Order: sequence, then C-alpha cells, then structure tokens
Amino acid sequence: MRSLLALLLFALSVSGADLEVSNWVVPPKSDPYYPIMDAGVGDTILFTWPEAMVLDVHIHPTGTCEEEESILVGYSSGASYTFTQEDAGKELFFACDVGQRCESGQSIKVKVASQAQVSAVEAEIDSAASIKSGVFSALALTAGFAANLVL
Repeated sequence: MRSLLALLLFALSVSGADLEVSNWVVPPKSDPYYPIMDAGVGDTILFTWPEAMVLDVHIHPTGTCEEEESILVGYSSGASYTFTQEDAGKELFFACDVGQRCESGQSIKVKVASQAQVSAVEAEIDSAASIKSGVFSALALTAGFAANLVL
C-alpha cells in the first residue's frame, strides 16, 4: 500500500505540478541552499523575490555560472518556466546573473524526468490499480455469496 501511495505521489509530481522557489535571493552560507528539485514535462517553476530587489532568472545550458548562451526566464518577481518535452531527461541549471549572485549560491538545479521514467511510473500505477481492482472484485463476490447464505 505504501508503494502505491509513493507511486501516486511521484506521478503527481511529474505531471503538471507547480514548483516554487520563494525568496529567490543570495542564500546564507550553506551548501547547497537551494536543494535539487525534481520536475516533469508540463510542470511550471515559479521564482519570487522581494519586489524592491533587482534580480533575474536565467537557464544556464553549461550547468555552471557561465553566462554564455544563457536563456532569460525573467527580470521580475513571478518569473516562471514550464518544462517542455525537450527538457525531459535533463538537469536544468537556473541562476541569477546580477553581479556575482550565481557565484554566491543563487542558483538551483532541476532534474526533469524523462518520458521513460513517467511511462514506467504510469505502468506501475496501472498494474497496482489492476491488482487492487481484482481484490475488490473478489471481496464483492465473497460478500454477495455470504449475503445469499444468510438469506
């Protein structure tokens, strides 16, 4: 039963969920301040920060604070990105490119589930649901048989 619940929670986490990085600022000196997040195709990640602060969010294809070929996500609080099929199976590196903020730890990695991972979870859920359905059918038949014996 626990494994079914875990599968359902994982399935929900890889299908259209919203991820949030609130208080997107330079973290205190802890490593890593922003833990790696898991996402799936169709999920949206939202970055928020105090309105008075001048910050941004970029995707760095290099996976480091190297700004070359970075992709702008947004310049204002509420910047968001929706993971696409092209992102599946990759680890995206989001960072703030203002000053030395990325180098100071204002970055986060997001692992995007591959379609194969999502398909495997869906198959496990279907299998578990089939077994559970069979058990309920057997219980219903037994209850019906028992009711007939009593009457």
